[in-house]
Amino acid sequence: MAEIHRDFRDLRVWGYAAGMNKPVKIDSGERGAEFEKAVREGIADADAGRTVSYEKIRRWLLSWGTDKELPPPK
Repeated sequence: MAEIHRDFRDLRVWGYAAGMNKPVKIDSGERGAEFEKAVREGIADADAGRTVSYEKIRRWLLSWGTDKELPPPK
């Protein structure tokens, strides 16, 4: 589970580990700027409709390890 704010002055990502009752802050450390850039790009892609449907992703993943493995969906 992740909580992502579009206002990156207060960028926080929270994760849950098995058996934990409260979220724990995940520190992005030295890679914070790289992570922030990737999140911004992902949000921009989603906002612009550049996404892949659940059905296409599911079909692709279910093909892994079979004789008819599919290429990644676009």
